[in-house]
Amino acid sequence: MSATDLAARRAVWDALAELYLDDAVDARHAHIAGVLAASPFATDALWQMLREDVHPRLAPNLLTPAGAWQGIDGDWLSTAIQQCRGAHRVSAWRTRDYPRRQWRLLLPQVLAQRAAN
Repeated sequence: MSATDLAARRAVWDALAELYLDDAVDARHAHIAGVLAASPFATDALWQMLREDVHPRLAPNLLTPAGAWQGIDGDWLSTAIQQCRGAHRVSAWRTRDYPRRQWRLLLPQVLAQRAAN
């Protein structure tokens, strides 16, 4: 993976990580969609990054009574994804509908922003 590709992926991973904060994520959708729309990745690749890279690592935050709300450590997330570690398969399975619901809300915004530019 080139440094340019990694930087673009990291921006997407960091934006998608905002979906896993313990606060009103709906208020973050416009910002997240903006980052995704500006990325060089096709929407299928963005969905795959949410489903396969970010969700398995951050799903436990959805099940924790007092989850992270200040932010996710982007360095940790990037390293965990690149080294294929930190995936919580049980938590990801238990919350498997969450990324689908979020993607259904984000995709129209991403497509609209890309069409406008």
